[in-house]
Amino acid sequence: IVTCIDWLRADGPLNTSAKKLYLGGDSVGGNMSLSAAMILRDTGSKVPDGLLLNYAALDIDARPSYDLYNGPPYMLNGPEMAGFWTAYLGDIKTTSPYARPLLASKQGLPPVHMCVAECDILVDENYELKDQLLQAGVDVSFHLYAGASHSFLEAISISEIAEQAIQDGADWLKAQLLS
Repeated sequence: IVTCIDWLRADGPLNTSAKKLYLGGDSVGGNMSLSAAMILRDTGSKVPDGLLLNYAALDIDARPSYDLYNGPPYMLNGPEMAGFWTAYLGDIKTTSPYARPLLASKQGLPPVHMCVAECDILVDENYELKDQLLQAGVDVSFHLYAGASHSFLEAISISEIAEQAIQDGADWLKAQLLS
C-alpha cells in the first residue's frame, strides 16, 4: 500500500504526479482506505489528503445495530458479515488495528467524509468511528441517510437518496480540492 501510494504521489499514471490524493471505498473498501491512511501515518509516509468512507466495515465485534438491522430487508446480516470477515482475515480474532480500525489511534488522520446508512448492521460502528475521529481533532463530514440500508449507493439509477449521497460526497470532495 505504502509503495503504491508513494508511486502515485511521485510519478502517478502516465508520469503525472498527484498533487492531492484521496482514498475511499464502500464497506470493506472503507476499512481498507482508513487502514491504508493509518499505515501511511504510522510508517512516516504522507497520509492521503482525505478519506471518503461509505458505510465502512470497521470491527469484527457485533454492535447493538446487528440486532436491529439483521435480516433480508437490510441487505446485510450478521452471519454474512462474519463470513466476510473470515474471508478477509482468516483468523477473525485478530487485534490488529489495521484490520480493525476502531482499535487504532485516529490522531494525524486527514479529513473524512462519512456516508452512513441508517438501517445497516454497521451503523453503530460508523457512529463510533465518527466520535473517535472528532475526539482526535479530525475534520469529519458525517451524513446519515434515513431509511437507507447497506450498499444503498448501488441503487443510484433508481434511488433519490443514493443520488443525494453520491452528490454529498462529490460536493465534499470538490470543497476539499478547492481549499
